[in-house]
Amino acid sequence: MKDVLVLNCFKRDDYARDFNRAISRLPGQADIHPVRMTDLEPAFELTPFSHLIISGSETSALDDYPWTSSLEELVRKWVETKKPVLGICYGHQFLARVLAGVECVRPARPPEFGWAEVTLAPCALFEGMKRLTAMVSHYDEVISLPSDFTVLAETKRCGIHAFQYRDYPVWGIQFHPEYGQKEAEFIFQQVRKSDPVAEEWFIGTLPQSGELAHCKQVFDNFLAM
Repeated sequence: MKDVLVLNCFKRDDYARDFNRAISRLPGQADIHPVRMTDLEPAFELTPFSHLIISGSETSALDDYPWTSSLEELVRKWVETKKPVLGICYGHQFLARVLAGVECVRPARPPEFGWAEVTLAPCALFEGMKRLTAMVSHYDEVISLPSDFTVLAETKRCGIHAFQYRDYPVWGIQFHPEYGQKEAEFIFQQVRKSDPVAEEWFIGTLPQSGELAHCKQVFDNFLAM
């Protein structure tokens, strides 16, 4: 059984609940331990866990929050162990901020919302896949990573949709493989309500049945590490 620490970075309680519900559908060999970022302490004990997942967030990885320094410290400690870590959306950007520098994250030009076709490079995380359709929802993006990173995925709008740090099992993905259609549509509705301009940034159409199957494979591959 894999003991997976999941850092839930959402501030809104409804977003946090939806993410926990989505991530709980990971394969049965995973024992999921979700922790809200607001509850994170600098001395948080990492030893019991085999894998780390850092969630998305409605906040920006460019900004500082009361828990930012604790998360930075945790990321550095975890990477030193060389145990698997997967950063999703905000988590992807935050890994880049800590490991490459905040100058490697910027506001997206343009943002992405909707269902995107993601082109994948061969690697352990995407074994058996060349592309997938996944939910995207982000205002920021990762750019210009240094040579100790390998870029592994892209969309038409975003050139760094996934990366690996060195040869460690440290991965960032900009897209959201955890969300199904219902959860994604709820988030899209909230984006449209809060930002009327966002409508022009929506892409893709509702996936057909089975199109999201490869998203589950991302987690299967991650947990196999």
